[in-house]
Parts: sequence; structure tokens; C-alpha cells
Amino acid sequence: MCVAENEFKITGVNDCYARGYQKMGFKEYDTGRQGSWMVQLSDTPGTQESPN
Repeated sequence: MCVAENEFKITGVNDCYARGYQKMGFKEYDTGRQGSWMVQLSDTPGTQESPN
């Protein structure tokens, strides 16, 4: 995905650098049929909790 540096805004997937954006990879999480879910972000590697 193409993202802007100063704000989180996805702006497509093509020609990121040519359009002045950064190219970032994302990981997809299957939330099943959950109507509500939350993701907690951390800057400390290795702190991911195991699913119940």
C-alpha cells in the first residue's frame, strides 16, 4: 500500500514512490464474523500475546 509520511492515509497500491508516497507492507488478519475487534500496536518487538 502507499502511505503518506505525516498522516496515515492509504492512497492506492501503484507507483507509490513516483507519486511521493512511501510503500509499506501490511498483514491481513482474519477476524471471522466478528462485528467488533481491536488491534493493539506496540513498538517493542516480541510482545505479541497468544490467542486464547
